[in-house]
Amino acid sequence: MDYINMDIRSMIYLSSEIGGGLIDTIAFYVTNDPSNYIMTDQRIYFKERTTSAFGSSETSLPDTTTMTRVFKGNITFNGSGWNKIALHTSFYYTGK
Repeated sequence: MDYINMDIRSMIYLSSEIGGGLIDTIAFYVTNDPSNYIMTDQRIYFKERTTSAFGSSETSLPDTTTMTRVFKGNITFNGSGWNKIALHTSFYYTGK
């Protein structure tokens, strides 16, 4: 596995922030002004969890076998503001 260009980000969103329902798109707010900035071979995974924070033992690579891969491919950012990413697989979040 090539770790040279590898970067992992994890985020937790609470049900009070997003509610429940089908998620088919995500978006990131970009403050600079990229033009055709392409991030190649990206993967996005979703998973429901019962905790609202990451534990101290969650510092290594995440176990994606327990997650749903919702996107695999290139992501292109153009311009500042909200940049949307259409997921390849929708994810139903129960909101619990």
